[in-house]
Amino acid sequence: MNTLVISIVLLVLLALLLFLWMRKTQAYNRQLEAKYLDLLKGCFEGSPAESARLLRAAALVEQGRVDRAEALLDELSGKAQGEKERSAVLYFQAACLDAQGKSAQALKLYRKSLENSEGFWAAYLNLAVNLSELGRIKESLEAFERALERWPHQPELKLDYALTLIRARQAEQALSALNALAQEAPDYPDLPGAMAACYAAMGQSAQSEEWIQKGIKAGQNEQELRGEVRGFLSGSGSREA
Repeated sequence: MNTLVISIVLLVLLALLLFLWMRKTQAYNRQLEAKYLDLLKGCFEGSPAESARLLRAAALVEQGRVDRAEALLDELSGKAQGEKERSAVLYFQAACLDAQGKSAQALKLYRKSLENSEGFWAAYLNLAVNLSELGRIKESLEAFERALERWPHQPELKLDYALTLIRARQAEQALSALNALAQEAPDYPDLPGAMAACYAAMGQSAQSEEWIQKGIKAGQNEQELRGEVRGFLSGSGSREA
């Protein structure tokens, strides 16, 4: 009898764990679909299996499991018939190269992705950031400006545009972009670090420190925040993947 009870309890626990895992997976997939809505919408409409595989590839890229993502994307590239599908596959292939630090190769694929479909803002963001990383600052700023004309309220675009302006020694313009971001998204996590970096680039150390203290009060770790500011100033700060 005891063995039967233990077996039933174990089965119930396994069923509960499976249920929780499925819910977590579904929630994660919904987050991915929301993040990549403009990119994934309409891809492989006639093939739910391929659509699910593309979402799986997106998840692998997000998790940094580049080898597995690349293998899946290589398979999907041969099945991508429409412009939307080709654009999405190219975008994630470029993101894989980005994750490996291959900026020049990634840049080519982001361009190809945008040639197929211009409807995804993050492709412009990553294109512009890669141009900046390769020292092609003027082209980078032009790419940001084209993107911001189309998506003027996208915080990631505004933030990285401002950081590129700082790198281009145009801190006053960067401050204008950051002030607009502060009005639209005052709780944006990277805002204190970017503001601190901008004021530091302008030689205004008191205002820079003020923004660092704002970030600390908002719950950011002081050491990490100061490291973020140094990264933003050197052009090696965080970015959208």
